[in-house]
Amino acid sequence: MESPTKKVLIDSSYGNISKVNSKDEVILVGVYPFEGISYVDNIDLTLKSENSDPITVNIKYSGYNMQLFLGDFTGDNKSEIMVRGRFGGSGGFEIGVIYKYEDGKLIEIFNQDIFYKNNNCSATFKDDYKVSVNCGKKKYTIDISSKEKEYLEYLYLPNSKLKNAVDAYVDAPNGIFPTKQIYNNYYELLIQQRVVGISNADTLGIIQTYSNLIDSNIKNIYKGLLLTDYNYRKRQRYNKFITEKDVNNYDFKNLKGNYLNRNSIYSARNFKVKKDSMNLIVNNIFEEKNTLYLNGYLLNLTENTINDINNFKIELKDATGRVFAKKIFKRIDINGGLEPFEGKKILLTFFGEEYNLYNINTSNVTLDYDYEII
Repeated sequence: MESPTKKVLIDSSYGNISKVNSKDEVILVGVYPFEGISYVDNIDLTLKSENSDPITVNIKYSGYNMQLFLGDFTGDNKSEIMVRGRFGGSGGFEIGVIYKYEDGKLIEIFNQDIFYKNNNCSATFKDDYKVSVNCGKKKYTIDISSKEKEYLEYLYLPNSKLKNAVDAYVDAPNGIFPTKQIYNNYYELLIQQRVVGISNADTLGIIQTYSNLIDSNIKNIYKGLLLTDYNYRKRQRYNKFITEKDVNNYDFKNLKGNYLNRNSIYSARNFKVKKDSMNLIVNNIFEEKNTLYLNGYLLNLTENTINDINNFKIELKDATGRVFAKKIFKRIDINGGLEPFEGKKILLTFFGEEYNLYNINTSNVTLDYDYEII
């Protein structure tokens, strides 16, 4: 059952936040909008210290499996508050925000966005089956010559020269781990970012950065590249990629057309329509860089012209009935309206916090949707 406004307890803990020897209570509360899913939004963090009024800050992120970790990150023998969790999407992006108590306030001294902005890395496919990774002064080369033949033939000519302009990239942090050396009395952070190849499932390596927050300043101790050996997924197709521009130019006259994507989650083989209704028909669902796209079209099977579609509420469910994407679109642009028995292409987008692909079964996808029409 949805509870769109009621805040409930997510996690709580005790620690010496305000003073070296204090015993303060830390509480995390928020709203669980979807039944059976650990996604939480509208999150508040409250510190209840021994001798002062409670302090509350609103967490600007929403995510899954939100939790608290208390530990000394700054080296002052007091604990800081770390709020951890994960964004939606198959990228598995990490949420990691650290607050320090100072002069009666909770001050944010770290978050994953600041780290990503200040530790910009890039990756590029090169000739001779190489991937170049650039992290400022740190540069690495990944040899992909041992990849499967089909993989290499997609990217390279027989002379090992690149033939397809596919960009590799480095993701935002997908792991932020508090760690403690045996000779330190404070915690440091081990932060991981994936080097991604021709699809979101194609992890070529992991950049690991070891950082500390002594005196509340972020300092990188070392950075390195961990090579991985992820198995190539033969079920994926690399010979036909899709972009938003391709979707906009796609001819929907062939209703059974199947437009494949390198990160395709689901491709419909057939569909059913309802008479005297406006129908949403799915062609396929795919993911690109932490955004889920529904590629399909609207078909007006009423006898009236539909001028506007407002408050379009949609849920996507997998073969087990689990909701893996949910959103309300305030208005859907149908470019001049839908005449009776007319269909128009549509591309719906679900951002990271609006979907979760973990452990879903997409052998079949069903839709529940409601809307207001004018």
